[in-house]
Amino acid sequence: MADIGGGRKVLIIDDSKFDVMLLADVLRNMGFIPICSNTSREGVMVAEEELPSIVLLDIVMPDIDGIETIKLLHQKKNPMEMPVIMVTSLDKPEYVKAALDAGAVDYVKKPFSEMELVARVRAALRQKQLYEELKQMNERLTKLAVTDGLTGVYNHMYLMEKLKEQFHISSRYGHCFSFVMLDIDFFKKVNDRYGHSVGDCVLKGVSKSMKESVRSADIVGRYGGEEFSVIMPMVNAEGACVASERIRKSIGEEEFICGEGRDVEGVKITVSIGVSSCPDGHIGGYSEMVVAADKALYEAKRSGRNRVYCFREGNIKEFKLNGGNEL
Repeated sequence: MADIGGGRKVLIIDDSKFDVMLLADVLRNMGFIPICSNTSREGVMVAEEELPSIVLLDIVMPDIDGIETIKLLHQKKNPMEMPVIMVTSLDKPEYVKAALDAGAVDYVKKPFSEMELVARVRAALRQKQLYEELKQMNERLTKLAVTDGLTGVYNHMYLMEKLKEQFHISSRYGHCFSFVMLDIDFFKKVNDRYGHSVGDCVLKGVSKSMKESVRSADIVGRYGGEEFSVIMPMVNAEGACVASERIRKSIGEEEFICGEGRDVEGVKITVSIGVSSCPDGHIGGYSEMVVAADKALYEAKRSGRNRVYCFREGNIKEFKLNGGNEL
């Protein structure tokens, strides 16, 4: 069997220097780097600093018994992220049960057989590896569930959940926040002229440009088709319109390079933007906030596109930077 050790660290917590020496020799032969501690308190501190792959722990310790030590080790770490194997002369069933209930993954009796110890360490590491693979898979699935597959920004469902959440916070505490809707002007013409692969490239480019134009706290998502949205926490109407104008200008000045080789196309586009903000006496729910932003977006498109319109207290007007807007 291939060496599972791979140079990883193993923490030994045992007050018997002789047993520590024996365990350390076995671990070195497996390819591990043994780290040794003769007290539980020191062992817990070492674990936090060194983050060992696995811990070998005696139950009977001079300061804190092994059962309590397991609990301390797992206060900040999932038991499978730092698995603990008890190595002790106590073999009564109640001790074994207490150790396993506390979070230990296995139990080895002293005097231990080297072959048994190696087998149990390897088994614990396999469990840890499976746990880490499952954790990574769950993280990937979670990301897929909330992101748009083409652009990588958040999807419509996640946007609406966050919008609902922000509206609740705004209503409860009086905090301001804004919602932006953006539509790519004449996007159908891009698809008709260049093809859908170039259209997809433009969608990716727009989402990237939007993310680069807003704060890290802002939530950028694809509302649907060629429409994108941004949720801006703690941003009032004026701030959201200024940010939207920055987005509009940035996208309008960019040339999106799409395709490869002789099929490379440089595509220029413009966008229209509608903005709504809360608190607002004419907006009574998060869905009404979407309607308000959509009305402002419709007015931006009806008025000639490539501009920003803002909904405020029932009124919709164009925003022009340094144009004396009263929002």
